[in-house]
Amino acid sequence: MPFRDPRGHLGDVLDAIDKITEFIGEIDLTAYRADEKTKAAVERNVWGTVKQDLPNLRDIVQKILLSVASEQCGDDPPHTE
Repeated sequence: MPFRDPRGHLGDVLDAIDKITEFIGEIDLTAYRADEKTKAAVERNVWGTVKQDLPNLRDIVQKILLSVASEQCGDDPPHTE
């Protein structure tokens, strides 16, 4: 998958969270389990985020953590490319 600006991935995650929050509203777990449309919409957003965004976000977060750790130690950040 081509490199994409991390803000795009984070934006996708936030969009999915907002959609899921809207879909579930104030329903409880019993009502959620009984509502096939809501379950399908929530699962589609969760799956899309997990499949498309999380692998890239993991790499980005790892690079950020390495950079922060290097800065705290006074080292130059490791070259990751």
